[in-house]
Amino acid sequence: MYICTGLEDKASACEMLVCYARELKEGFADYAEEVVKLMVPMLKFYFHDGVRTAAAESLPYLLDCAKIKGLTCLMCYHLV
Repeated sequence: MYICTGLEDKASACEMLVCYARELKEGFADYAEEVVKLMVPMLKFYFHDGVRTAAAESLPYLLDCAKIKGLTCLMCYHLV
């Protein structure tokens, strides 16, 4: 039971990062690179579909944040 709760918490946290990146845009730009470093490995998180889905959903919004800040997308490519 505790394992499932922990996985649900992880999925919820990833979903919240999607919401922050999507809604805050330039307000989240300072955190984009750090969040990309967290989310890219979550694309391979085999224990919970919600975590993988949120990680995949976050990437376009994080790239938008990076564009707003003027960061190059190289920060993302070396992580994949």
